[in-house]
Amino acid sequence: MTRLALPLALLPLILSACSKDRSSREWSPQDHDQPASAPVATANAGAGSPNDPYRSACAPCHGTDGKGDGPMGRSLRVADLSSVA
Repeated sequence: MTRLALPLALLPLILSACSKDRSSREWSPQDHDQPASAPVATANAGAGSPNDPYRSACAPCHGTDGKGDGPMGRSLRVADLSSVA
């Protein structure tokens, strides 16, 4: 009896997966449309703005000019990002 317990428990799951009603399983783009007027937040408003990713993530080590002279960069010997190569 215990050998039949797992197959009998899985039988309804298997039969429901084989249903002929495909409309309940098919995806359409209209199901996930977003409103056209959704506000879009900008991550950075440009160089030098308070939301600038370089200013918040890189400038503490590389400095505002990218020369490696930031307050944390002096002790870490970071690269000079102001030169091309």
